[in-house]
Amino acid sequence: MYLIIIIMFLVFLLILKLGLNIKIKDIKKLKQLSQDKALNKITNVFPKNKEICEEILEKLNNKDVEIDELDENSKSQTSLYLVMQNKIIIANIKDNFARIQTIAHESIHSIQNKNILKFNFIFSNLSNLYFLIICILASLNLFSEQVLYCLLISLILVQSISFMVRSHLETDAMTRAEYVAGDYIDKKNLINKDDKEKIINTYKEINNIGIKLYNYILISKKVLSIIIFLVLIMI
Repeated sequence: MYLIIIIMFLVFLLILKLGLNIKIKDIKKLKQLSQDKALNKITNVFPKNKEICEEILEKLNNKDVEIDELDENSKSQTSLYLVMQNKIIIANIKDNFARIQTIAHESIHSIQNKNILKFNFIFSNLSNLYFLIICILASLNLFSEQVLYCLLISLILVQSISFMVRSHLETDAMTRAEYVAGDYIDKKNLINKDDKEKIINTYKEINNIGIKLYNYILISKKVLSIIIFLVLIMI
């Protein structure tokens, strides 16, 4: 029975991949776009990342956020908003044209519903802990078939909730970031109209691929955790 459930989840991911028209070349395209040297050169005229962040936060009427920019020697390319500290951490992305949209993305997180953000943070950590615990218990073969089945159902529910909350927050931030970044670029008026259009159209292209890809990867990780648990039950 568990093998059938695993197959069903794998088929689900395959059908979802086809439904969203996700291809390996999409990942290559995103990488290609992010390394566009011509676009990087255009955005070099904009202020430093911290200043951009401050100006976007001001436009969003949210000036109370702490901003921390990682050292230039840092290899991290991941920027994030820490809700518990009300802090935005900007990665080492100074030579990347997408930095304006990335900063806008994290700035939007800072104005999202704090209760949802805190729930996501706490629930994500608890769900990871829960997954670890039930995997250990499953590998010890201490429980009956009925108990293991209940643990499986509970894991599916936990991962579903985790996915829906995280997806809601990230999809909202990614969708709005394009417009916030575009408005910032337009209002700064540091580049000509053609260059503005190139940057903003590329942001749209990134989001057209990136939003569906992000959500697919996110749900794939949740499904993978369920499959791992099923495999542990079977062995």
